[in-house]
Parts: sequence; structure tokens; C-alpha cells
Amino acid sequence: MAKVLDGQLRSFNPFAEQAFFRWQALLRDRSRFVQWAEDTRERTRVALIRMYAVRNASVHSAVGEVRGAEQLAIAARNILDAVLEVLPNWLESHPARRPSEALNLVALRYRAVIVGNSSSGTVSIDADRLTLEAGDGINPCSPVP
Repeated sequence: MAKVLDGQLRSFNPFAEQAFFRWQALLRDRSRFVQWAEDTRERTRVALIRMYAVRNASVHSAVGEVRGAEQLAIAARNILDAVLEVLPNWLESHPARRPSEALNLVALRYRAVIVGNSSSGTVSIDADRLTLEAGDGINPCSPVP
């Protein structure tokens, strides 16, 4: 496996190679992984608050353009892409489940992953299960209550 990976790394462009090494370092240390996940959640929360403020500014003051709106639109698209990547997997097994219920369960999964990975050690990833309700691919795997 190491030889195959080494051969693949040689074919990567410098950006992809650096991204691989950043992820490798992140997944080797649970505390770094947890910090990355919490930082990502906080950046997303801030982006959502800003989008809400831009929306209110434009709706309530009839302003057509707000400074920074284009960057927030890009952030909104990235957040929506992530949600649409995960949400269908959490609705498939329970067709009657509402999206808000599924997102609440995803939030519970997030907390379980953070708690489960708060100790030191290596994070184990199963990429085929990352966005599934039955297991998020990050061990230790905790079922959603």
C-alpha cells in the first residue's frame, strides 16, 4: 500500500500533494482533527450569521447590493454543497423524516465524533461511510440515538 501511495504522490501536482500531507497530519492527531472540525463549524456558523444579516439588510432596506455579498454567496454555495452531500444519506433510510430532523441528527453525530476523538491518538477514517447515518467513517463510531 505504501508503494502504491508513494507512486501516486509523485504524480500529484504540488497543490494536491500539500493538501494530502495536510490531511495526513490532521488525521494522525485526534486533537488536531477535533480542533479543525470545531474551527470549520465556527467558520460556517459565522458565515450563516453574515448571510442572514446581508439578507436582512437587502430585504428591509431595499438595498440591491451589499459589500461582501459576493464572497458570502460563495460561502453559501459551499455550505449548501456540503449539506446536499450529507442530507440525502440521512433521509434515504427514513423517507418520512423531515430535513430539519435529519440535520439535528447530523449535529448529534458531530458531537459524538468530537467527543469520541477528543483523546489523543490516530483518527481512523472509512471514506465509504463518511456521510452515512449508520456510521460516519470516523472511529470510534457511535450510532445516533
